[in-house]
Amino acid sequence: MAHSLPGLGELETAVLELLWDECAGDDDLSVREVSDRLADRRPLAYTTVMTVLAHLYDKGAVTREKVGRGYRYRPARSREDFGADALGELLRSSGDAEKLLLHFVSREGGDLAPEEAGVLRRITARLRGGGDT
Repeated sequence: MAHSLPGLGELETAVLELLWDECAGDDDLSVREVSDRLADRRPLAYTTVMTVLAHLYDKGAVTREKVGRGYRYRPARSREDFGADALGELLRSSGDAEKLLLHFVSREGGDLAPEEAGVLRRITARLRGGGDT
């Protein structure tokens, strides 16, 4: 099963990830362009893509601009901003952010890959003023 971003369904995630990949700077895509680019990976009806983009707009995940009779879409935030917001919300709603983070990084057989552990060590060192390690 494919993963979904927090607060988004699987299709919404696929569409938003496509927009992140395809929209650099001020670039944007029409519903048809999104539908065509998804076709190789996940063929969807045009109306389905239009509905998903409308839901993403309603959730504030994308912005849109009226061009002619349709809209052109782009992500409202970067992947990093989206992830930081989702993580912040999770930590705020956990009741004990420190306990949650400690559980995540220390549990045996946990979800933290060695590369991610290295990232945490580098961040910790940077916050302590030790630079990169």
